[in-house]
Order: sequence, then structure tokens, then C-alpha cells
Amino acid sequence: MTGEPERKRQPRPLAVAFNRLLVTLSFAILLSLIVSLVAQAFSASAELGIRSLAAAILPALIIAYATVFGRPSRPSSQFPAIGLFFFTGTWMIALLFFINFVNSYSSHGNLLSVFALSVTLSALVLLTKFVPFSSLLSCSYGIIAGVLLYTLIFGLSE
Repeated sequence: MTGEPERKRQPRPLAVAFNRLLVTLSFAILLSLIVSLVAQAFSASAELGIRSLAAAILPALIIAYATVFGRPSRPSSQFPAIGLFFFTGTWMIALLFFINFVNSYSSHGNLLSVFALSVTLSALVLLTKFVPFSSLLSCSYGIIAGVLLYTLIFGLSE
């Protein structure tokens, strides 16, 4: 021990808390969009509401099944954080465009919107099991940035 002891980088509690808050916020944004669309469907008719609820639950059920009965090993490669950020940000902008489009021009718009949001939320939940927290954090930042950018440019949908 001739040299100075190696200093470990201490986690900053505020940064850790902020990052965990952003991950929670990304889940909450997706979940609130799903709940809002399902509530709109139920206000239109009970049948449409039940179908929207089924569209919301189906991806989560499939992901839960795959998680429980799938292989528990982690992927060996890690995606670059900036790539995940841009991918999820772009995905959210495209998803919000899709939601506005199908709700305007399709009789099944609500069902498709709920299903697409549920797939996104289920994929994010799946990521919590198979990727490091830093990758999940990059996805969460991308989701929030995509929603904010879409809202900044196009405003809130009616």
C-alpha cells in the first residue's frame, strides 16, 4: 500500500432520487394515457370500454407470461444510452402522432391507441428485468423528452 487509497465515486442522493423520480414519471405518463383512453372508451359505450380494457391488458399479460416462463438470463450486450434515449423519444413522438391520427380517422382508433400505449408500457416494464438501470433511465428520459417535445410543438390533443 504505497499509494493513496482508491477513491470510490459516491452516489449523489439527489441525483439518484431525481433519476428514480423520472423513471416513475415515465411509467405514470404511459399509464395515465392508457387510463384516459380506456375511460373515454367506457364513456362512449360499455362494449368499446371493455374492448379497450382488453387491449390495455393483453400486452401486459403477454409480457408477464414471457417474463415468468422465459429464460432468466440477461442479454450480454448493452445498448448505448444515447441510442436508447433517441429511440424512445422518437418512438413516443411517433406514437402520439399515431394516436391522434387513428382517433381522428378510424372507428377503432381508441382500441389501437390503447393497445399501442400498453405495448409500450409493457415493454418498459420488461426492460426493468433485463437491462441495467442506466438503460432503463435512458428510456425513461427519452419517453419524457418525446412527450414534452410533442407537446411543445403540437400542443395537447383534444
